[in-house]
Amino acid sequence: MFGSHNVFLPGICGGVILDHHWTIGFSGSLLGNPHGLHYDSIYYDTVGKPKKGAYLHGGYGGLLLEYTLLPNSVVHVSFPLMIGMGYMVLMSENHYEHNSTNWDEDDHNYKVADTYCFVIEPGIRAEFNLVRMFRMGITLSYRYSPNFNMEGISKYELNQFNAKLSFRMGKF
Repeated sequence: MFGSHNVFLPGICGGVILDHHWTIGFSGSLLGNPHGLHYDSIYYDTVGKPKKGAYLHGGYGGLLLEYTLLPNSVVHVSFPLMIGMGYMVLMSENHYEHNSTNWDEDDHNYKVADTYCFVIEPGIRAEFNLVRMFRMGITLSYRYSPNFNMEGISKYELNQFNAKLSFRMGKF
């Protein structure tokens, strides 16, 4: 969730497992459903007409640190921690009505606001060793962004509990 909006956050991560217990790598997620992240009356247009709506786009990523208890058990628990940065941008409703192929110009003309923010996401994962090189996990985490600041949107918008389904392949 971002505030009261449901969010689909497809992501990817990669890393190196050290001593079967510690993982260090990188993780990243993008907003997969910007059409579902509509904010009404968020800004005035360039000629001062009444407020209009906009859609939130963006993502976040960074360093992944993880500790795994009993990694060789069929079912085990791990504690992932992602520390990194995010970038969010509000695009005007008109962005979706325009059919030009000049994306650079369109992004400049239709960008209402943007911000960079610090993101930290600690979690707990129950993971299942399905076969030797394939694991499936269910993660509960909390995404915290203390300096998210975008006019018209709550500064707590990104601070939410998350549920994730993960599939991991590799040499464990």
